[in-house]
Parts: sequence; structure tokens; C-alpha cells
Amino acid sequence: MSPECHILRDLLAGQSTADSLAPRCNLSTVKAIAHLLTLKRDGMVTSEPVYGLKNLHAYRITLAGKESLKPTN
Repeated sequence: MSPECHILRDLLAGQSTADSLAPRCNLSTVKAIAHLLTLKRDGMVTSEPVYGLKNLHAYRITLAGKESLKPTN
């Protein structure tokens, strides 16, 4: 499973920060952030600052992210 797919599956359970998500996806925090930024650019996740902090974001899966996880027949 690709790191992006693993991240999206993890976010199905609810929002998460990159540093919390990283160990669950067997990634370093830096790599998790890189993948999350790519997923955000592609419209698969959204993010917003936690408690107004500029360097701490909560990531959420979007409808497009959920749709990308559905199997194609």
C-alpha cells in the first residue's frame, strides 16, 4: 500500500496531525508532512491550524480522498 493510501485510510477514522499520523503509517514526521502536502494539493485532504497555531495543522480527508479509496471494478 502506498504511503498516500495508508494516510488516507488512517484519516478515515478522523482528523489527525502529521506527528500523530506518522508512526501509525510507519513514516517519519517529515515524510508524512510531505505526503500530506501532496494530498492537500491534489484535493484529497484539507487542513486547518490547531488552536490558531501556524505550525500545527489538523488534516481531514475530503470526499475526493474517500472516493479515491473505493475499489474500481
